[in-house]
Amino acid sequence: MNAAIYEERTKELRELDFFKKLDAESLDYIVRNVRVKTYARGQVIYQQGDACTAFHALLSGGVSVYFCSAEGREVIVSELQVGDVLGDVELVSKCARQANAIADQTTRLLTIEKVIFERLIHTPIFATALMTGMSKRLHQVIEFAEGMSIYSLETRLARLLMNMSETYGKTVSDGILIDRTISQSQIGHLINASRPKINAQLQAWKYENLIRVKNNQITILNRRSLENLSRQHVYSS
Repeated sequence: MNAAIYEERTKELRELDFFKKLDAESLDYIVRNVRVKTYARGQVIYQQGDACTAFHALLSGGVSVYFCSAEGREVIVSELQVGDVLGDVELVSKCARQANAIADQTTRLLTIEKVIFERLIHTPIFATALMTGMSKRLHQVIEFAEGMSIYSLETRLARLLMNMSETYGKTVSDGILIDRTISQSQIGHLINASRPKINAQLQAWKYENLIRVKNNQITILNRRSLENLSRQHVYSS
């Protein structure tokens, strides 16, 4: 590895929460022993049941982690952003991949092979970062399971839009634009609902002037009403 690549990769890792607190020796060891791979949009990163031989950190782009039912229906359990990691749970648990992962867009992943990971896990700062990340994702999984079991479709959709507004929200003259293109099918995968039901709910909210939909982008026009809907707990399929 030449000096320019070494410096660039070191700087890139220092900007990620997972790596920024590592001591210089550990970071140097990672930089010298990892590889970076670029995935095209829609390219499979791994499939459920695959052997887990590496730990990954998302350097750019985005990744969807999802399950697939026996009938072929996909349910997205998490959408990973820059700085998020994959493979830690499986490597610690010594088990196969627990879900499928696919690139949402052109995506760069840093890959740490299992043997390197097993050395790093004995480093207190790395282990702490690992536990923090795993705890965060456990909380997300609990929220997802809770949503599927006790929230109505209307509430699940409202919660999704509120969460997306926090991540992708951009203030415009009449509301908050969710600055991300997303189809009704993608929304359905995220909240486990059919496209016709998603369409019906979005149309109802458009009629009530809660949202505006244009070119697969959603603008929240009445944040307070949508926020109230996101707090309801009555289940309905």
